[in-house]
Amino acid sequence: MMEPLPVSIEQISDSEWVETPESVKRYLLGRIEQLERQYEELKAENAMLREQLRRNSQNSSKPPSQDQGNRFKPKAKQEKEKKKPRGGQLGHEGHEGKFYPLEACETVTEHYPERCINCGGRLQGKDPEPYRVQQVEIPPVVPVVREHRFHALKCACCGVRTRAWDEVIINGCRYGERIVSTVGLLSGQYRQSHRMVQGLLDQLSNVKHIAR
Repeated sequence: MMEPLPVSIEQISDSEWVETPESVKRYLLGRIEQLERQYEELKAENAMLREQLRRNSQNSSKPPSQDQGNRFKPKAKQEKEKKKPRGGQLGHEGHEGKFYPLEACETVTEHYPERCINCGGRLQGKDPEPYRVQQVEIPPVVPVVREHRFHALKCACCGVRTRAWDEVIINGCRYGERIVSTVGLLSGQYRQSHRMVQGLLDQLSNVKHIAR
Protein backbone atom coordinates (compact mmCIF):
# COMPACT_ATOMS: atom_id res chain seq x y z
CA MET A 1 0.00 0.00 0.00
CA MET A 2 1.36 3.41 -0.98
CA GLU A 3 2.22 5.70 1.90
CA PRO A 4 0.29 9.00 2.03
CA LEU A 5 2.11 12.00 0.58
CA PRO A 6 3.29 14.68 3.00
CA VAL A 7 1.08 17.75 3.08
CA SER A 8 3.86 20.12 4.19
CA ILE A 9 7.62 20.29 3.91
CA GLU A 10 7.91 19.79 7.68
CA GLN A 11 6.60 16.22 7.27
CA ILE A 12 9.62 15.26 5.16
CA SER A 13 12.17 13.49 7.34
CA ASP A 14 15.72 14.75 7.63
CA SER A 15 17.08 11.63 5.96
CA GLU A 16 14.73 12.02 3.00
CA TRP A 17 15.58 15.70 2.70
CA VAL A 18 19.32 14.98 2.73
CA GLU A 19 18.90 12.43 -0.04
CA THR A 20 16.91 14.90 -2.16
CA PRO A 21 18.98 16.42 -5.02
CA GLU A 22 19.80 20.12 -4.67
CA SER A 23 18.01 21.00 -7.90
CA VAL A 24 14.80 19.42 -6.60
CA LYS A 25 15.19 21.24 -3.28
CA ARG A 26 15.55 24.59 -5.02
CA TYR A 27 12.54 23.88 -7.21
CA LEU A 28 10.37 22.81 -4.26
CA LEU A 29 11.33 25.78 -2.10
CA GLY A 30 10.78 28.22 -4.98
CA ARG A 31 7.46 26.65 -5.84
CA ILE A 32 6.30 26.79 -2.22
CA GLU A 33 7.25 30.46 -1.99
CA GLN A 34 5.40 31.21 -5.23
CA LEU A 35 2.24 29.41 -4.08
CA GLU A 36 2.29 31.13 -0.71
CA ARG A 37 2.58 34.52 -2.43
CA GLN A 38 -0.32 33.70 -4.76
CA TYR A 39 -2.38 32.56 -1.80
CA GLU A 40 -1.86 35.87 -0.01
CA GLU A 41 -2.76 37.82 -3.15
CA LEU A 42 -5.95 35.81 -3.68
CA LYS A 43 -6.82 36.18 -0.02
CA ALA A 44 -6.49 39.97 -0.24
CA GLU A 45 -8.49 40.08 -3.48
CA ASN A 46 -11.23 37.96 -1.95
CA ALA A 47 -11.46 40.30 1.04
CA MET A 48 -11.68 43.32 -1.27
CA LEU A 49 -14.48 41.74 -3.33
CA ARG A 50 -16.40 40.85 -0.18
CA GLU A 51 -16.09 44.44 0.97
CA GLN A 52 -17.39 45.72 -2.37
CA LEU A 53 -20.38 43.39 -2.19
CA ARG A 54 -21.11 44.57 1.32
CA ARG A 55 -21.22 48.24 0.31
CA ASN A 56 -24.51 49.85 -0.62
CA SER A 57 -26.11 53.28 -0.69
CA GLN A 58 -26.75 53.08 3.06
CA ASN A 59 -23.16 52.58 4.21
CA SER A 60 -21.14 54.23 1.42
CA SER A 61 -21.27 56.93 -1.26
CA LYS A 62 -22.73 54.56 -3.87
CA PRO A 63 -25.99 55.77 -5.46
CA PRO A 64 -29.10 53.66 -4.77
CA SER A 65 -29.25 52.62 -8.43
CA GLN A 66 -26.05 50.59 -7.94
CA ASP A 67 -27.33 48.61 -4.99
CA GLN A 68 -27.18 44.87 -5.52
CA GLY A 69 -30.95 44.46 -5.33
CA ASN A 70 -31.61 47.13 -7.95
CA ARG A 71 -29.32 45.81 -10.64
CA PHE A 72 -31.85 43.39 -12.08
CA LYS A 73 -35.49 43.95 -12.96
CA PRO A 74 -38.08 41.41 -11.86
CA LYS A 75 -38.68 38.75 -14.47
CA ALA A 76 -42.38 39.58 -14.73
CA LYS A 77 -41.55 43.22 -15.49
CA GLN A 78 -39.00 42.21 -18.12
CA GLU A 79 -41.52 39.96 -19.88
CA LYS A 80 -44.12 42.73 -19.78
CA GLU A 81 -41.69 45.18 -21.37
CA LYS A 82 -40.78 42.67 -24.08
CA LYS A 83 -44.41 42.29 -25.09
CA LYS A 84 -44.92 46.04 -25.30
CA PRO A 85 -44.02 47.38 -28.78
CA ARG A 86 -41.70 50.33 -29.03
CA GLY A 87 -42.90 53.80 -29.99
CA GLY A 88 -46.34 55.35 -29.62
CA GLN A 89 -49.05 53.05 -28.32
CA LEU A 90 -52.57 52.80 -29.68
CA GLY A 91 -54.97 54.83 -27.58
CA HIS A 92 -52.18 56.93 -26.16
CA GLU A 93 -53.05 60.61 -26.13
CA GLY A 94 -50.53 63.05 -27.51
CA HIS A 95 -48.85 65.57 -25.25
CA GLU A 96 -50.23 68.81 -26.62
CA GLY A 97 -47.86 70.94 -24.58
CA LYS A 98 -44.85 69.43 -26.35
CA PHE A 99 -46.02 70.10 -29.90
CA TYR A 100 -44.70 72.87 -32.11
CA PRO A 101 -47.43 75.27 -33.28
CA LEU A 102 -49.00 74.44 -36.65
CA GLU A 103 -47.55 77.57 -38.24
CA ALA A 104 -44.07 76.18 -37.51
CA CYS A 105 -44.80 72.99 -39.49
CA GLU A 106 -43.41 72.88 -43.01
CA THR A 107 -45.98 70.25 -44.01
CA VAL A 108 -48.99 68.58 -42.40
CA THR A 109 -49.87 65.14 -43.78
CA GLU A 110 -53.23 63.58 -42.99
CA HIS A 111 -53.31 59.77 -42.77
CA TYR A 112 -56.68 58.00 -43.04
CA PRO A 113 -57.41 54.29 -42.60
CA GLU A 114 -58.99 52.79 -45.70
CA ARG A 115 -60.76 49.77 -44.21
CA CYS A 116 -62.20 48.70 -40.88
CA ILE A 117 -59.81 46.65 -38.78
CA ASN A 118 -62.72 44.41 -37.70
CA CYS A 119 -64.88 43.69 -40.77
CA GLY A 120 -62.83 45.16 -43.62
CA GLY A 121 -65.49 47.67 -44.68
CA ARG A 122 -64.48 50.93 -46.35
CA LEU A 123 -64.14 53.92 -44.05
CA GLN A 124 -65.16 57.54 -44.62
CA GLY A 125 -65.30 60.75 -42.63
CA LYS A 126 -62.86 62.71 -40.50
CA ASP A 127 -61.44 62.34 -37.02
CA PRO A 128 -61.87 65.59 -35.02
CA GLU A 129 -58.98 64.63 -32.71
CA PRO A 130 -56.43 62.60 -34.70
CA TYR A 131 -53.36 61.14 -33.07
CA ARG A 132 -50.55 63.60 -33.77
CA VAL A 133 -46.87 62.92 -34.35
CA GLN A 134 -44.35 65.64 -35.18
CA GLN A 135 -40.94 64.90 -36.67
CA VAL A 136 -38.31 67.60 -36.23
CA GLU A 137 -35.30 67.88 -38.52
CA ILE A 138 -32.31 70.18 -38.66
CA PRO A 139 -32.18 72.01 -42.00
CA PRO A 140 -29.09 71.44 -44.14
CA VAL A 141 -26.39 73.93 -43.21
CA VAL A 142 -24.40 75.49 -46.04
CA PRO A 143 -21.60 77.94 -45.22
CA VAL A 144 -22.14 81.49 -46.46
CA VAL A 145 -18.94 82.57 -48.22
CA ARG A 146 -18.49 86.22 -49.13
CA GLU A 147 -15.54 87.06 -51.35
CA HIS A 148 -14.11 90.58 -51.44
CA ARG A 149 -12.10 91.65 -54.48
CA PHE A 150 -9.96 94.75 -54.21
CA HIS A 151 -9.20 96.05 -57.67
CA ALA A 152 -6.29 98.26 -58.69
CA LEU A 153 -7.02 100.80 -61.44
CA LYS A 154 -4.63 102.96 -63.40
CA CYS A 155 -5.21 106.69 -63.46
CA ALA A 156 -5.65 108.05 -66.98
CA CYS A 157 -4.12 111.39 -65.92
CA CYS A 158 -0.92 110.45 -64.09
CA GLY A 159 -0.64 106.70 -64.70
CA VAL A 160 -0.54 105.77 -60.99
CA ARG A 161 -2.37 102.59 -60.05
CA THR A 162 -4.66 102.85 -57.03
CA ARG A 163 -6.05 99.77 -55.31
CA ALA A 164 -9.26 99.76 -53.32
CA TRP A 165 -8.59 99.13 -49.64
CA ASP A 166 -10.56 98.27 -46.52
CA GLU A 167 -8.41 97.83 -43.44
CA VAL A 168 -11.12 96.05 -41.44
CA ILE A 169 -11.79 93.43 -44.11
CA ILE A 170 -8.20 92.84 -45.24
CA ASN A 171 -6.56 92.68 -41.81
CA GLY A 172 -9.60 91.46 -39.90
CA CYS A 173 -10.83 87.97 -39.06
CA ARG A 174 -11.51 85.62 -41.95
CA TYR A 175 -14.58 84.19 -40.22
CA GLY A 176 -17.97 85.67 -39.40
CA GLU A 177 -19.38 86.37 -35.96
CA ARG A 178 -21.36 83.11 -35.77
CA ILE A 179 -18.31 80.95 -36.51
CA VAL A 180 -16.19 82.88 -34.03
CA SER A 181 -18.88 82.49 -31.36
CA THR A 182 -19.30 78.77 -32.10
CA VAL A 183 -15.55 78.12 -31.94
CA GLY A 184 -15.33 80.03 -28.67
CA LEU A 185 -18.23 78.06 -27.20
CA LEU A 186 -16.85 74.66 -28.22
CA SER A 187 -13.27 75.34 -27.19
CA GLY A 188 -14.09 77.37 -24.08
CA GLN A 189 -17.20 76.14 -22.31
CA TYR A 190 -17.14 72.60 -23.74
CA ARG A 191 -13.31 72.31 -23.67
CA GLN A 192 -12.93 70.75 -27.11
CA SER A 193 -9.55 70.62 -28.81
CA HIS A 194 -8.85 72.52 -32.02
CA ARG A 195 -8.99 69.24 -33.96
CA MET A 196 -12.38 68.35 -32.46
CA VAL A 197 -13.78 71.84 -33.16
CA GLN A 198 -12.57 71.64 -36.76
CA GLY A 199 -14.13 68.19 -37.16
CA LEU A 200 -17.48 69.29 -35.71
CA LEU A 201 -17.72 72.36 -37.94
CA ASP A 202 -16.73 70.29 -40.96
CA GLN A 203 -19.33 67.60 -40.25
CA LEU A 204 -22.18 69.90 -39.18
CA SER A 205 -21.78 72.90 -41.46
CA ASN A 206 -19.08 72.02 -44.03
CA VAL A 207 -16.83 74.80 -42.69
CA LYS A 208 -13.20 73.86 -43.28
CA HIS A 209 -9.73 75.16 -42.50
CA ILE A 210 -10.38 76.87 -39.18
CA ALA A 211 -7.15 78.66 -38.24
CA ARG A 212 -5.83 78.64 -34.71
